[in-house]
Amino acid sequence: MVNKILFRVDGNSSIGHGHLMRCYALAEMLKSRFTVDFFCKEVPNSLLNAFKQKNLAVNIISIEDEFLEVLNGDGIVVLDHYGLDTAFQKIIKEKGNKLVCIDDLHEKEFYADLIINHAPGILPSDYKAQSYTQYALGIEYAMLRPEFLKLARQKEKKTNLSKKGVFVCFGGSDPEDLTRRSLDILIDIKLFDEIKIVTGSAYSNYGLLVDYISSKKDDKIFLYQNLQAEAMIAVMKSCSHALVPASGILLEVMALGLIPVAGMYINNQQFIYENYKAINAFADAGNFEERDLREALLSLKFTKKKNSNLIDGKSSQRLLKTFSALLEEANVSLEEAKADDLQVTYNWAKNPEVRAYSFSKSEIGYEEHKNWLFAKIEDDNCYYFIARINDCAVGSIRFDKHNREEAIVSYLLDPEFHGKGLGLSLLKLGVEKLKITDNNIKYVTGYVMNNNIASLKIFRKLGYEEGFGSGNEVKFKKEIRK
Repeated sequence: MVNKILFRVDGNSSIGHGHLMRCYALAEMLKSRFTVDFFCKEVPNSLLNAFKQKNLAVNIISIEDEFLEVLNGDGIVVLDHYGLDTAFQKIIKEKGNKLVCIDDLHEKEFYADLIINHAPGILPSDYKAQSYTQYALGIEYAMLRPEFLKLARQKEKKTNLSKKGVFVCFGGSDPEDLTRRSLDILIDIKLFDEIKIVTGSAYSNYGLLVDYISSKKDDKIFLYQNLQAEAMIAVMKSCSHALVPASGILLEVMALGLIPVAGMYINNQQFIYENYKAINAFADAGNFEERDLREALLSLKFTKKKNSNLIDGKSSQRLLKTFSALLEEANVSLEEAKADDLQVTYNWAKNPEVRAYSFSKSEIGYEEHKNWLFAKIEDDNCYYFIARINDCAVGSIRFDKHNREEAIVSYLLDPEFHGKGLGLSLLKLGVEKLKITDNNIKYVTGYVMNNNIASLKIFRKLGYEEGFGSGNEVKFKKEIRK
């Protein structure tokens, strides 16, 4: 598989620009290692120009077959589109491509290799997906443009708190004209020294808004349209507060440390709204009805501090590592363990880094390991595989049948290959191999020492149900066959 990513995403005045913007942000995170191509039926000219300035190729298609025809199994497909269903995902997978789905709603069954959702509080169990699906869930995977991530990494945010100003933005289109409704209330409550409004290129009431602001003759109101990242940041940094919907723009103002007022006005904002509200990330404006919005704004009088450290600015590193591991995964093969694997498996068994997280800490002799290995190879209730990349053994995974329907998994990765995400690939590929090898196995269970942080994360990213083991271990279990 080559280092190529193909995005299928759209944006217009009715569905908004949020899908395009977060895919744009993700592409910026990944383009240091991957070539990137966008395939869109609809993309506003203003965003099209922004994409081209960043050397992100955009291909305009009229039917889905034009996109499907370019897929030949040699790249990663990123799908961010509520209108493309499970059957469409299956076609992509059948063509041999790795599939990544960006999804907020978890309404349908997924065949994705990876699901990304940067709302807090979302669990793998919220999704109906496959045994091989892995998850990048939560704020640590925030899909923000590099300019915002850089500022989020600063411990002290440099917004202007000496002057109480409010940044107002309802996205690229604002079909309900919440901008105008909000402005009326902001003028009436007289809470802010400055009101700075930003509208997008698809905002259809811009001319009317200009006339309305002119009629007010109020020098504390400032209006901007279709700002690029640096200009948007400059406006945000001049404000102390923000009034925004529960979408990507909420994450941007949080990254800069503004005090947000937020709400939702379309269904696909529901989970971002509810889950950020649950952690008190903003003052709640509900559905932006006048009473709710007014109460939320007035509540800011009593705000003592900002919740400005939720976004750490490191999501680009996490997502780049995740995508790189997906790419590398295509080079990993699993073969049944044989007698010829005696030396390499013995080297692993006595390696101090491997033994540190083994349940048995005693020294293992060569003959002892040899007898153990040969017994496992001959055991009909054990499935033992060696992972290789280009004929180089990089790790092993073993499934011992506990009963007819359940197997206990143990795996290890050669320490020379740590830190590349291959441990997750090993567990994922091993389970898929097990499903082919034994049609009766329905559950896989694993036990991990509670100080083995890397393995704990791997089981969690693959959606294993977490429970209590005995002593200093954590038990993980997953149904692999419905």
